[in-house]
Amino acid sequence: MAVAKMKLVSVIGHMESLDTVVKICGSSGVFQPDDAMTFFSDSSGFSAIKEENPYADPLTRLESAMTRAGGKPRLTDMPAALSEQEWRDYVARFTDRVSELAKKRSELASRAESLNKDIEQFEHLRGLDIDLESILNCETIKVRFGRLPKESFEKLKSYNDNPYVLFFPGTSDQEYYWGVYFSPLDFSADVDRIFSSLYFERMRIPYANGKPEEVIAHLKEEQSETQKALGAVREELSSYWTGEQAVCQQVYTLLHQESYFFDVRRFAARYKDKFILAGWIPKQEEKALSSALDAVEGIEYSFERPDEDAHHTPPVKLRNFSLFRPFEFFVDMYGLPRYTEVDPTPFVAITYTILFGIMFADLGQ
Repeated sequence: MAVAKMKLVSVIGHMESLDTVVKICGSSGVFQPDDAMTFFSDSSGFSAIKEENPYADPLTRLESAMTRAGGKPRLTDMPAALSEQEWRDYVARFTDRVSELAKKRSELASRAESLNKDIEQFEHLRGLDIDLESILNCETIKVRFGRLPKESFEKLKSYNDNPYVLFFPGTSDQEYYWGVYFSPLDFSADVDRIFSSLYFERMRIPYANGKPEEVIAHLKEEQSETQKALGAVREELSSYWTGEQAVCQQVYTLLHQESYFFDVRRFAARYKDKFILAGWIPKQEEKALSSALDAVEGIEYSFERPDEDAHHTPPVKLRNFSLFRPFEFFVDMYGLPRYTEVDPTPFVAITYTILFGIMFADLGQ
């Protein structure tokens, strides 16, 4: 029930051993790298290892493709055993196929949405016994489809002296009449102004052929075909993900792991043909990491207590009994204690439980 004791690990070796050391430290699951350059008061002659991560872009593309395929990226215990060329070929093949199917799905979904809007618009024009193609192609009159408030429709009677102020309703609801009005080109501006003053809301409909009922029937038929095609593409994408899921998760784990290892490299410092890598581990992990590093030739390493370096603060890791462990969330949310301070988790666990019980007037609850 305290802050875990940490040890500072320093590894020095030839550059050809850096990748091996990074993988050992990274695979331990407990190594927290620190900037090696900051451990030297005189850093002249040292240089940071700044290299572009070759795994970052493939990892991002693969993760995005997995999400679009309906999957959720997860790390597995067994990453894929693939060469660089093999995993690059797999990522390219998988992402290309998913992109192709996702593009079809998006296009069909957009078309289905557009058809729904068109059908909704033409539904308002039911009852208008007019051929839409002839009306829309007419060059001598202006045509305006839309809706007019019912109160405004009654006011049209006051414009009886103007033969061009006529509104032909199709359908209606509690507030509006939906329909059309026509006006000669020479009088269209005046007629538009009158209907605008009556709060007419114009509706722009797509080009159509036939009466509204015929157009609606054609659109619904196309909508049905589009929905079938959309369902087929979704099923194909789902089946593709089902077949590739196991391998894809393994490749994702491999890239995630290699990307992490490569990012750890950036914390190392280079001096001529040698490297220096520093980081923190829990004290109880010293023996396991030491045994793994002993297998690497040409390196030297050391473990130091945090109080031997006053210029660096070790990371904080809480250690509590399983009963108190869930309450570490609240401590982390409001701020972890410093390495030298007391862990307040047990206190939070007890007081939170008591106050929760008092709040509900039932301590047993």
